[in-house]
Amino acid sequence: MVKPDLGSQSRPVFSPARKIVLIALFTALGLIVSFVEIPIMPNLKYDPANIMALLCGFIVGPLWGVLAGALMALLHALVTGNWWGAVVNICVATAFVLPAALVYRHTQRTILQIVGLVLSCILLVVVAIVLNVAIYPLLGTPLNTVVAMIIPLLLPFNIIKGVLNAVLAFALIKALRLLVWQLG
Repeated sequence: MVKPDLGSQSRPVFSPARKIVLIALFTALGLIVSFVEIPIMPNLKYDPANIMALLCGFIVGPLWGVLAGALMALLHALVTGNWWGAVVNICVATAFVLPAALVYRHTQRTILQIVGLVLSCILLVVVAIVLNVAIYPLLGTPLNTVVAMIIPLLLPFNIIKGVLNAVLAFALIKALRLLVWQLG
């Protein structure tokens, strides 16, 4: 049941059961789309899973979006066995979801929401590159090889990934928001 939100914004307050259902829904959708891998650069594939985590963050709340992103990464690792990838995906999902969802939660001004998405993209790029530099050497790739991949591969790939996720999530939330708010 939706309780009226007495704040300046017309956002629903979801019951605990409704939150669990929405988090499970976004987690399941994210897990499904995590297997849709689109090659963008050599050995680097884009998957739109973090869009679902961000939508969850927009609709249910920032921490719930981070939880959905973490659950997606863990479930994906359970299927694929790629636990290092899960660690990276949890950190990247957190970096991507938290800033935009926090801004979205506190303002309905489109320009500020876009600023939040830009901050999320920047943080995603920084966290992804730092983690790649930290983890790939542990997996046997020489550090100098990883560092040499930053400018030609890792930086453009993560920028493309962040921008695609941000644009698609922003377009989807405009449509979903009305539906979710009405269904409450």
